[in-house]
Amino acid sequence: MSVQSSWQFCQKCYALFYNGRSDQGACAAGGAHSPHGDDFVLSHDIPITSKSQAFWRFCQNCYAMFYAGRSDQGVCKGAAGGPHSAQGDNFVLSFIDLNPVIDNIQVTDEFVVTGSNFFPSDQLTLSYELSGGSAFSTVPGSAGCVAASDGSFSCPTPVQGYPGPDFELGTVSSFGVTARDQHGNYALASCQVDAEGSIVNFQKGQSA
Repeated sequence: MSVQSSWQFCQKCYALFYNGRSDQGACAAGGAHSPHGDDFVLSHDIPITSKSQAFWRFCQNCYAMFYAGRSDQGVCKGAAGGPHSAQGDNFVLSFIDLNPVIDNIQVTDEFVVTGSNFFPSDQLTLSYELSGGSAFSTVPGSAGCVAASDGSFSCPTPVQGYPGPDFELGTVSSFGVTARDQHGNYALASCQVDAEGSIVNFQKGQSA
């Protein structure tokens, strides 16, 4: 894979700029860029996928990264308000396409909620609303409720003995659940439960 290092965050204008030259380019906040934090390593000139985007370029005027995939080239501080000027490699940046969803709910001696497309490695909070007005939420990350590296999760929550209102499974005719990660992404689902504890009429709700 072709990569290039020395890309850094500018603590003045908050742009990503190339810090591998003797000077630091032209910052939109005035003067030169001011590097701070990590040294980012970016891939370039590689095949794009459904989770990546090409046409990210180095501007030889301001040294910032900009998107060159449109007919115009934006506005550059280093060109006195003129367009950016691309030079060098065609960078391909990966992205996370989040559309969180609750995929399934099972009820035995616990609720088991599974979902996907949440922020990787985030601790999750599950909030339940039960028919009859009872409601409770889990502690973030409890019972290993953490999104995997691909954004999926499987979270068990005990039906009996959970801090909050106890209830008999046979008395729960319906309930809703919200799964929320630490970045504010969430998904909703609702279902009905028959007297034997089987899920019926499972419905996925909105996500954000």
